[in-house]
Amino acid sequence: MIDFGSLGKTKVRIGIGGGRWIEVPMLKLADLQEFERITVELGKVGADESVPDAEKVEAVLGSRGKLAELACKTCPVELHENIRRMEMGDLVKLVSVLCTGKDESGDEDIEKKMTFPSQMGQE
Repeated sequence: MIDFGSLGKTKVRIGIGGGRWIEVPMLKLADLQEFERITVELGKVGADESVPDAEKVEAVLGSRGKLAELACKTCPVELHENIRRMEMGDLVKLVSVLCTGKDESGDEDIEKKMTFPSQMGQE
């Protein structure tokens, strides 16, 4: 039997520094499709040499805002401000994990699991 454990996965574990982590719901399929659309568009703009640098910067900043909004859909409100400050590369990784469930979780110390007040009653 081939085990596809990811088919039953609905939550991901996100490291938040100092060995601490949280568990949050995965984003929906529509969010994954939006993530893919954003990254494809960003790639096109970046590869197009006819696009002026100022427009490329504007496209990156707009994409960054859209990615932050995706992450904020499922992450605790206490982290929203810091999510909006994340560097683009880290933000892409975060949203990718939230969409795909590929969080590389395994044997995290349960004592380091955190639950924010806004997550109470969601588990």
